[in-house]
Amino acid sequence: MNDRARIFLICAVLGLATCAGGLWYFQDDFDYVHNGPNVVSAADLVKLDDPARLKSPWVRFTADKLVATDTELVRTDSDRVLARIYLVQVEDRWLIGLLNPNLGGNVIEGQLKTGRPYWPQQIAQVAEESAAIHNGRLLPFEVFGYDDDTQDKAFGYYFLLVCGALGGLSLVGGVYSLFYPPGEASLPVESLDLDKAYPWSASR
Repeated sequence: MNDRARIFLICAVLGLATCAGGLWYFQDDFDYVHNGPNVVSAADLVKLDDPARLKSPWVRFTADKLVATDTELVRTDSDRVLARIYLVQVEDRWLIGLLNPNLGGNVIEGQLKTGRPYWPQQIAQVAEESAAIHNGRLLPFEVFGYDDDTQDKAFGYYFLLVCGALGGLSLVGGVYSLFYPPGEASLPVESLDLDKAYPWSASR
């Protein structure tokens, strides 16, 4: 394999890997920002056991009832309240929601997540303290729908576009190196025979 083919192969692999990696990691973010959330009914939500079964975990639904708890998520560097934990009722089931502290109305928009990836201790504490309300009928996932989380998804969307641009540039650079060879390299100075090139001698 010559140098030009090697450069093309390296650039092509880097370009494809960058595009594929960005698309895989930010697929949900891209779908949410580009197409918006999936509208689901309360009946569909209570039958759901895994948000991965949905086309996208970003959903919009109407809750039957919201119960605000006293637990707030506060940004430590600014003391700004990011979210409040709510109990969200859908038909005869409940789920825990991390939503905007000034939420108005019963329409919820957010991302369904399993495994409590963020603030698991606070969520577990709320689930335990509010057992008299949900009576153990919590759905196996939470909904994250506060503003900072939504802005993170917008960042993922634009980062995916950057990944695509970098991948495209790598591919273009690889194609260019394949069809347009680099210029002739100049000979090193020490390889030049100055006596033959310039038939003269210096004298003191």
